[in-house]
Amino acid sequence: SIKKNEKYKKITTKTDLEKLIKILEKSMSFSIDLETTSLDPKEAKIVGLSLSAKSEEAFYIPVGHKNEPKNEQLPLKFVMEKLSPFLLSEEKEKIGQNIKYDISVFRENGFEVKGTIFDTMLASYLLFSNRTSHGLDHLAEEFFGISTIKYVDICGKGAKQISFSEVSIEDATQYASQDADITFRLAENMKEQLKEDQLDELFSDL
Repeated sequence: SIKKNEKYKKITTKTDLEKLIKILEKSMSFSIDLETTSLDPKEAKIVGLSLSAKSEEAFYIPVGHKNEPKNEQLPLKFVMEKLSPFLLSEEKEKIGQNIKYDISVFRENGFEVKGTIFDTMLASYLLFSNRTSHGLDHLAEEFFGISTIKYVDICGKGAKQISFSEVSIEDATQYASQDADITFRLAENMKEQLKEDQLDELFSDL
């Protein structure tokens, strides 16, 4: 079973979501990560969204888990009505690991992302061009010595692999929140490094 981090919380009620909105209102930047049913943005259905606006704290909003009670999840449309102002804000920075994917999925589902973007995968390419992997699991290990919960840990592999929509909300909360948290923390570290290495302008251009 997946080890539980109390700082990673699921958002399953309107009251929970309002609390998250208040956090986002006060934050100048936040990470966002989508859990979906496919790696192809054109086919991907959104199963859940994880966000972090502070180191070692993150939230998961389940919207499309199959085997879970309906009252444990909020409708995607309602969630996006609340989150869209932040995704469209020119002031607030959106952080993601390969965020191009998330932006594409949002677009396919009728939602836009605007304003400043920070992509930790792109930053990794610039900072460590000689690395073989720029994946989140490797970066988490290198920067923070964290062995992350892997996709195979919760979805399995091979013939027995399940879709993310079949993962329990509890396990998904831990997995997805960790992704958002680590992405947020990586961005904090990488911004400093990009400046030091005088790569920040190139990064913005890219």
